[in-house]
Amino acid sequence: MAALARERRGDGASDRDVFEDAVQVGRFVETFRVDSWLEHLRQHERFTRAGSTLQAAFNRFHRDDAPKVAHLVAPQRGMS
Repeated sequence: MAALARERRGDGASDRDVFEDAVQVGRFVETFRVDSWLEHLRQHERFTRAGSTLQAAFNRFHRDDAPKVAHLVAPQRGMS
């Protein structure tokens, strides 16, 4: 997990964390933030071979399908 954290930070992510589901033991969720949607798109463009190899190693831990990805965007400030 430390190697993945370094990869994320090196690619511009902040506030990275890993959580284990309190109900479904063994289910882990990784979260991290980037400054903008545009920065996230740039992450996809510069994904390195080393990063790809590291991600593939972590994907082998999945019991079912590929990891599920969700993209959450903060609302604009000032919205009620």
